[in-house]
Amino acid sequence: MQIDRAKHSQCNQQQRLSALVQNTPSFGANAAARIRHSSLVTYSEDTNLEVAQRPQRDDLVVREATLDDLQCILELYAQLFSNTDQASENRRELLSAHYEAFSEIKRSPDSYLLVAESAGAVVGTIAISMIPNLSHCGRPWVVIENVVVDERARKSSIGASLMQHAIGLARARGCFRVILSSSVHREGSHKFYQRLGLEAFGYSFNIHFPPGGKA
Repeated sequence: MQIDRAKHSQCNQQQRLSALVQNTPSFGANAAARIRHSSLVTYSEDTNLEVAQRPQRDDLVVREATLDDLQCILELYAQLFSNTDQASENRRELLSAHYEAFSEIKRSPDSYLLVAESAGAVVGTIAISMIPNLSHCGRPWVVIENVVVDERARKSSIGASLMQHAIGLARARGCFRVILSSSVHREGSHKFYQRLGLEAFGYSFNIHFPPGGKA
């Protein structure tokens, strides 16, 4: 009998992550905090965003990502970075580092990884990070990253739904602002964010460290 080694390795990695999550004391303590994700769908009702979008698909669900979603998320990231110099760093194969990062996200009460699901398929994702802060009377702020909708479903309200959930979550957590970066050449994305009520603000600077740590 031949064994599909890729599938077998992935299964073993999933089992290791499950064991890691179950044996981490802080995970149990954070379980109640993680339950708040289940109420994310209601946050967008209070955001009052003026968005010129098509009506939301009746079958669209925005939910917290699970271990089974990792491969789909990597597929979406591959689309997001396909025409950039980071394409080689966002391949589709699952690595142990992905499982470790996912475990860290699950343990943190201030990290969120959401997916949009339609007709049983993951069609979009967004990453949200709460940043503790001393300015603005100690109110935290939110950084949004890796917003991507499947290229076959981009003429829909999926991206708007993901962003509305992120903005609603920030408001519900008492944050003073939401911030994200978008590449200069993504003019379509800029218009999309502006329709959601976001404003261009200052400049975004970064140093990208490729694998190996050399700039």
